[in-house]
Amino acid sequence: MVKLLRRNVAFVYFSFLVTGLTSTAPQRLFATAAAESAQAWVAGTLLVGTFASIAGVALAERFGLTRWPALLSSALILVMTAGLIGSFGAESFLVAAALQVLVRFMANYAKQEFDHRAVTIAGHAERVANDRVAVMMRFIGMLLGPLWFGAFNPGSPVMLVSISVLMTMSLVSAGGLRDMPAREDAGRAESKSLNPIERLFSAVAIGVYATFYLLASNIVYMLDAYVGSANSSAMAGILITIVYGAAMLTSIIALRWKRQDMRLMWIVPAPVLMVVAAITFSARLASLPLLISGAAALGLGFAWYLLAVRNQVTMPGRGQDKRWLAFFNNLANTSALVAFSLMAVLVAASHVLGWSYAVLFPIGLAGLSLLTIAGAAVCGRTRWS
Repeated sequence: MVKLLRRNVAFVYFSFLVTGLTSTAPQRLFATAAAESAQAWVAGTLLVGTFASIAGVALAERFGLTRWPALLSSALILVMTAGLIGSFGAESFLVAAALQVLVRFMANYAKQEFDHRAVTIAGHAERVANDRVAVMMRFIGMLLGPLWFGAFNPGSPVMLVSISVLMTMSLVSAGGLRDMPAREDAGRAESKSLNPIERLFSAVAIGVYATFYLLASNIVYMLDAYVGSANSSAMAGILITIVYGAAMLTSIIALRWKRQDMRLMWIVPAPVLMVVAAITFSARLASLPLLISGAAALGLGFAWYLLAVRNQVTMPGRGQDKRWLAFFNNLANTSALVAFSLMAVLVAASHVLGWSYAVLFPIGLAGLSLLTIAGAAVCGRTRWS
């Protein structure tokens, strides 16, 4: 277990950076700009950073760190950290934005390379246990990122100490890359084209994650529209924290069954709960106890979903194909693009149809969720799952 923790502890830092730099960090960075200008800087940084993140995973899948992996990965972590700290103190918005985009690129590159090597080292015997630990570390980072970047000034001593601790933990993890077996290029062999069911599974996995992005990016608006919360922003932050907290606790508890697979149909509870959330908002049934319990349930479903997807991409026959690990490590990035594209379509439709966005949003959320449920059902009836 100690070796598993060492190999995967770097994912706390990578997820901390990725979630922080896609949520509160850019908003704080450009807070001093004029209102319209600030939103433009935030949106531009997030969009360019998402494409850079996708490129980082793709390049790591293609090239990786074939020589001196421990040394090069350590250098990557140090440069990444320097770029993050540099973005805090940059006087130019353009330089600050470029540094944050670069940090997201490097974090995603490192995440893919560390994951490939950890899976290969774990082998068949420790595959499920490695998956559980890897997902748990990601959830810890997901929980800490938005909280830390939201609560502490980026250049404050607390933030700098926290970053230093996480960086050190990642460097310890990088040292474990020396344990890579001799066949370190096993995942680089030519792979067969994906069959239709595999493509459907990929679409389902992206769709489910996209529903979480869609809900999170609209939760403040929905609380204002339906609940009428005077502190909707604060309440939204609390609810998102509950989701990540419940997911993290679920992944920790799942370590108790670290030798048991999470079958494909464990994906389904998450979109089912999203349909319930859409109905709740549409019927104006939301209340504080219901919102809190719903956030906890969504966190539970999110953990089951991510563990099930992880099991599918690392199981024998797929674990050595780096495309599947790249798919998993790009899941948040591709899902964000789908979610924000659907959001843009719903906004446009509200203007064309003359309907309130508050009416269209639950329809879009429920529609996407129902599609993923149907897709999961089709995948679940095949031997592939």
